[in-house]
Amino acid sequence: MPRLFDLEIGTGWLVVRVVGGALLSAAAFLILSYLPSHITEFASKYIPAEVSSVVVPIISSFVHPSLPALGAILAVFVFIEVLFRKTKVYGPTLILAGLVSVLYIYFAFHGGVITLSIPKGYTMGVQVNAYFDFTLIMVLAILPALLTVLKGIVITAKRES
Repeated sequence: MPRLFDLEIGTGWLVVRVVGGALLSAAAFLILSYLPSHITEFASKYIPAEVSSVVVPIISSFVHPSLPALGAILAVFVFIEVLFRKTKVYGPTLILAGLVSVLYIYFAFHGGVITLSIPKGYTMGVQVNAYFDFTLIMVLAILPALLTVLKGIVITAKRES
């Protein structure tokens, strides 16, 4: 059988890996890229028209501009991880996917501090700025991604030795 990065090409398992990887990658793309890039459209459908002019801009401010692109990159890494599991490139793929996951979580939490600004027209002439510190929650959310990086390093070190 021909091999690509220790992956046997031409077996039935390759088809299963490709189909499984495509399904998981599509789900990851939907949740991590498509949903953040279209959040205002979803919000405007389900929020009453009286408050949508206030709420939709606030909701859109929660989504960092880099999230859709990072979500698409993560979806590609999900496919590669499923396809090349237990091969030479699985460890480096885990390292890269873990690092991109760390970036995604960091941008999703806006670096740990989320700012909410409500215009004067909606609060009786007073500008309201609220700062929410989610740094600890962000760090806790980043820990599994860092463990994925560590797992990739361990797998890569075992393959090389």
